[in-house]
Amino acid sequence: GADNGPGQFCNSACALNQCGDGDKSPTEACDDGNNVGGDGCSLFCTLESCGDGVVDVNEDCDDGKNGDDDDGCTDACRAAQCGDGIFQPVSNGEACDFGLANDNNADCTDACALATCGDSLVWNTGTGQEQCDNGINNGPGQACLAGCVLNVCGDGDKGPNEACDDGNIVGGDNCSPTCELESCGNNTVDQGEECDDAANGDNDDGCTDLCTFPTCGDGFSQPNEGEECDEGTANADTGTCTTTCQDPLCGDGFVQPSNGENCDNLGNNGPNQACLADCQLNVCGDDDKGPTEECDDGNNTSGDGCSSTCNNEVCGNTSVDQGEECDDGKNGDDDDGCTDSCTFPVCGDGIPQPNSTTPAEVVDEPVAADGGLTGRGAARVVVVVGEPIVAGLVAGAGAPDQAVSAGGELAGQGAVSVVAVVVAGVTLF
Repeated sequence: GADNGPGQFCNSACALNQCGDGDKSPTEACDDGNNVGGDGCSLFCTLESCGDGVVDVNEDCDDGKNGDDDDGCTDACRAAQCGDGIFQPVSNGEACDFGLANDNNADCTDACALATCGDSLVWNTGTGQEQCDNGINNGPGQACLAGCVLNVCGDGDKGPNEACDDGNIVGGDNCSPTCELESCGNNTVDQGEECDDAANGDNDDGCTDLCTFPTCGDGFSQPNEGEECDEGTANADTGTCTTTCQDPLCGDGFVQPSNGENCDNLGNNGPNQACLADCQLNVCGDDDKGPTEECDDGNNTSGDGCSSTCNNEVCGNTSVDQGEECDDGKNGDDDDGCTDSCTFPVCGDGIPQPNSTTPAEVVDEPVAADGGLTGRGAARVVVVVGEPIVAGLVAGAGAPDQAVSAGGELAGQGAVSVVAVVVAGVTLF
């Protein structure tokens, strides 16, 4: 009748209005002209929505919104998924799910696992304080320790980039503040070292391979430091290298046999000095008169005015020179075996010599023309101590011979010489 038509139970063709005919009947929520679900209108011509128990289009699932988000289907008709912000330990094996706050450095990882040291993820946001995390490679001697803290110098654990680690960052204990072995040649000036240039083999660059500053006596010749040589502890001013690390040099004040020297008086070397200009001793016979020589004629031969000991050849020089019988230095004693005229004592030399003649003389004086022992005449008389004079003859200038008395006086006048004295029957002269 009149109620037939679109949207009615009976359509204009007097046919029942059915789901899928494209005409929404009074009992239908929709009718999209098909009986296919997932297009917003179900095959039962009901509106497709989460919670209707039908997995409609854009739904992963639909369990009727049963209030259990951990049964495999959430009340949002979505399958359980890490990162959906829903904690699903049963259906999805999650330990946590903070949704968009999930992160591999956060409290809950992108895999919905609780952050933990050893998971190879550096947990350093949220409540995390990890410095590193190398998973199974965490531990002693590794770059990351078991507590997920970096292995650093001074922690007492020798890391892969450390040569040592003694638990401190103090030098002078064989392990440097940078955890390098404190040894000469490590290019670091450690305690006890003056320098360190990595023992580069150049001992004349300001730092030796012993990690000391260059110094004379270290055994390294360092021309840049003004050295000509350096024999270390063997340096000696009389050797082949001086204590100031200079080569031996005549005139440096040191006697250096290795340099052919036998003297060196520094600035006092030269002619007429004890040491000549070529550092040779000034010796007798070298033709250079030294300070202790009276003369030097270039030879060691006496009799030419200069003796073999380079003394002037004169009586009184204590040397018996050519033409002298003796020489006691003219000591003022003519009765010691040598007169001050450099002759041996002899009766008739005009010098009484009781100690050095035999028989011992008492007097040895000239006799005057009047016969007195005045010392002015040309003749001489000898009186011998302890022996009586028996007889004597005096001759002179035509006068008769005169006798000498037992007392030793001349018996007559005008005598000029005593020519004979007889003592105990023995003629003395």
